[in-house]
Amino acid sequence: MAALELPLQANLTAPLKLKIDPIATADLLHKSLQLPAGTVVRVESRLLTDATLEMLNLQMFHDHLVTVTDSRRVQSVAARLLPPVENTAFLLFELIGAPDPGLPDTWEDGQRREILEGLVKQCPELACAPDTIEAPVYAAYAMFDAQNAVRLHHLADETAAVWRELDPLVRSRTIVHLHTQCGNGVYMPVWTDLFDPELPEEHGPVWTSPDVWVFTADLPIEWPGEMLTNRLLAEGCTRFENHIVETPDN
Repeated sequence: MAALELPLQANLTAPLKLKIDPIATADLLHKSLQLPAGTVVRVESRLLTDATLEMLNLQMFHDHLVTVTDSRRVQSVAARLLPPVENTAFLLFELIGAPDPGLPDTWEDGQRREILEGLVKQCPELACAPDTIEAPVYAAYAMFDAQNAVRLHHLADETAAVWRELDPLVRSRTIVHLHTQCGNGVYMPVWTDLFDPELPEEHGPVWTSPDVWVFTADLPIEWPGEMLTNRLLAEGCTRFENHIVETPDN
């Protein structure tokens, strides 16, 4: 199973449609991926948003996609399409009989333009910005990337909300501790403490966030804090500490 990340228009109207022709798209992918004859491509007919993906899992995708080419009417993979967090949609598809590896590492400019123009004709909610798309990735990575985007937004919203509720005197001395379990190419938890140094040590942090998981295959380890830091800077917070935690076997 694979996923292709696609740009959406800036001004989307509700309800989202995000419908494509699965047969025409399968032919388009077959040509663009330069798949050998005999490889079958099964395509999900709805583009999913990153927020929608948060509620789904790979087993649900697999169970759905194996019925896509059946003649009987199949139930939609998602009950509804949630508004995207970062104006991103995902095209999910399955390759059957493809050699290993079945996905290209890179796409030429002409290939990117060809596939996006073909998809925009089917789904006008997509933006014609071929420079923004990369070669498809395996669906597990795409799903975790989408979930991380949603969860980091939730983390930033929760932390900013707590910050706004603090007493002004407490807020003036509060330090944000951003904890990062680092390691390149692993899923790592990111969590945040709001800590008042004038409180006794046994008091602990003013507030501690739930964990957020981030995949760091090609991102700097500082990245997970950028969204949160920017939100709190906008709220007037200027005191931050970054704690990078490494385990012995990392």
